[in-house]
Amino acid sequence: GAPWTEEAHVAPAGPYAASKAAAEAAAAALSDALEVRVARLSRLYGASPFTRWDEVPCRIVRASVDGTPMEIRGSGEQRLDFLHVEDAARGVAALATRAGASNGAYNIGSGRSTSLNELVELTATLAAQRGLAAPRIVRRPDLPSGAVERLELDVAKAARVLGWRARVSLSEGLGELLDVRRGSGDGKRVD
Repeated sequence: GAPWTEEAHVAPAGPYAASKAAAEAAAAALSDALEVRVARLSRLYGASPFTRWDEVPCRIVRASVDGTPMEIRGSGEQRLDFLHVEDAARGVAALATRAGASNGAYNIGSGRSTSLNELVELTATLAAQRGLAAPRIVRRPDLPSGAVERLELDVAKAARVLGWRARVSLSEGLGELLDVRRGSGDGKRVD
């Protein structure tokens, strides 16, 4: 039933997701006494001092800049909502400071899903613009156990209640990552 609204049934797959669901339930139990707003963030990426180059899409950028292979498991048609770290920070800030926002969960995402294959194609295009090789992809047909095949968030509530929307396009964010990885960028964009 993607894209998922905040009212969708939560069915965590794996211990990490289960711990997030448990924390959300514990926070909700306090909502009679406290303001409790939960940010459900989509898949984060972007250049920062804490960039994790071992996660998608950073792995695809790393493969292009470093010339190392990047493994994609499954068909590559897995669809994820990628959210730039700057947009995530702005979304959480809006959630924390918006007067009149009700308790509960808020999806903070780009509102668009991109397949891994589309992500590879976009990275290859941006890499070519910078004189870099396309990422070298190694494909394996099997998906790992518990792999997410679809992460699509409905972000209408955040737009309506918080006046928030993602601003950084995937193309901008990937370009920034390419520049930072190859040493020609400082990780800061100018709006």
